[in-house]
Amino acid sequence: MVENPSVATLEAAKTAWKAARMPYGQTEAYRFYSGPIDDADGPEGFLNAWPLDESYIDYVDGNATAGIINNAEIPITADQLRALNEQHGEENVSTGFHAIEFLLWGQDHNANGPGARPYTDYVV
Repeated sequence: MVENPSVATLEAAKTAWKAARMPYGQTEAYRFYSGPIDDADGPEGFLNAWPLDESYIDYVDGNATAGIINNAEIPITADQLRALNEQHGEENVSTGFHAIEFLLWGQDHNANGPGARPYTDYVV
């Protein structure tokens, strides 16, 4: 999608997110008991952290230059995103299903459905 942003590739990415989220959602029953998902060494904070401060990741209404994406001094790499995850607060989420959801759908201002991020956000 990033290599060839279009309506079709954004929709394909959304479809892939939904397909991946379903089986992960089944594992949420294993949270909240200090088990393999959410113990001190578990991956929960990188996979499903919530709540999410959308402005930590990208622009939001009222702040068009917010977020990691708009900071040219921050390289967008897997290592950097892991290092930034939950920095200075648990709501500063830079990885996982909710971060990807925000990047695909954008900020949600619609009581009748998800956000409407345009594919043009990915056009360089």
